[in-house]
Amino acid sequence: MHLDGFGQYGLLYERRNVMGDLREYLVRLICCGIVCSILLSLVKAGSTRGILQLAAGVFMAITAIAPLGNWEIPDNLELPGLYLQNGYDAAAAGEAFAMDAREQIIKEELEAYILDKANAIGCSIAVQVHMTKEGYPDSVFIKGEIPESDRKRLENILEEDLGISKEQQEWSG
Repeated sequence: MHLDGFGQYGLLYERRNVMGDLREYLVRLICCGIVCSILLSLVKAGSTRGILQLAAGVFMAITAIAPLGNWEIPDNLELPGLYLQNGYDAAAAGEAFAMDAREQIIKEELEAYILDKANAIGCSIAVQVHMTKEGYPDSVFIKGEIPESDRKRLENILEEDLGISKEQQEWSG
């Protein structure tokens, strides 16, 4: 059972029409009361009326109590497990979102760091960092016209400061 925006309010109405059942119960009870009052109005005071009042009371009580024996209580025992599973699913989705956000932040910070180092050297480049599934830098793609000496300096900065080996660096331009 999945609880959505509308289904969460329909837990009592899932298997049965509660309002229809309640209406039917009240109609039966009212009809029973009318029949009993008509019968009592036809009998004059005396011992017969006392017996008829007792019988009418028993009949009313049976009419009032009998449907409650057939009343089915909704099986809500599965709801705590459902809520628990929904909680686990939400926690897993939150963890995945946090990991994706963390990876994106690390990627952006690495790209900004590389751009800052390149600007400090006097180079204008474009940088794209590729991450592993675990959220670590896997490779770097660097595009731009860079003199060989500046490229070597930047390669060494990437390797020493960020741990990105020269094999993980791809240069273009």
